[in-house]
Amino acid sequence: MTLRTTPPSVRANGDAVGALMADATAAQLALWRADPARPPLLYVRPRVERNATFRVDRVRRYAEEGYRATRTALADAGWP
Repeated sequence: MTLRTTPPSVRANGDAVGALMADATAAQLALWRADPARPPLLYVRPRVERNATFRVDRVRRYAEEGYRATRTALADAGWP
């Protein structure tokens, strides 16, 4: 049987994890920015689908997209 939509329990888990990660990221960002000796941050935003937390069959694709997005972000920032 192939599911066409994400089961509600998986979606709820993804939403909860996303909220917790956003809060933890905001706290870490505030700590980073509180120290003026730290270098500026470079944000990398890979293009991945939402609500695919348990799609382990796509791990390689997501890793490749993360690598591509990192290379692009570095190039856009003027890094070799």
